[in-house]
Amino acid sequence: MVNVDKYLTHIQEIDPITGTMIVLSAASLIVSATNMYKQHFTKGSRQCSDLADKERSLCMLRAKALAKKVEAAALKDGVNKCNKTKNPQQCKQKLLMKMKKVSGEIGYLNSRFADAKKRV
Repeated sequence: MVNVDKYLTHIQEIDPITGTMIVLSAASLIVSATNMYKQHFTKGSRQCSDLADKERSLCMLRAKALAKKVEAAALKDGVNKCNKTKNPQQCKQKLLMKMKKVSGEIGYLNSRFADAKKRV
């Protein structure tokens, strides 16, 4: 993911106001992944706005699942970046816990999408 690398490079640069180094952490990686999810979900939901009710609900579920997959990919990339943190083991553990939660959400959304598609 290009956006994650760009964001990580940005947060590792020296802050011009305080002159201190911004430390890479698990929290910043999770925030970055969550922001990517929000951006992709917003883009996907805009494409659904012109559809009828039933198609819109299917489209929204699909957009949300795809955005969650982007978030999971960003978290997976973030695990590789944990080696640059102060405590790599704790960072990896936090990201893996978040990845597990996001994977469960993806499975749930996919099952809802399959059920909703059967009803249409």
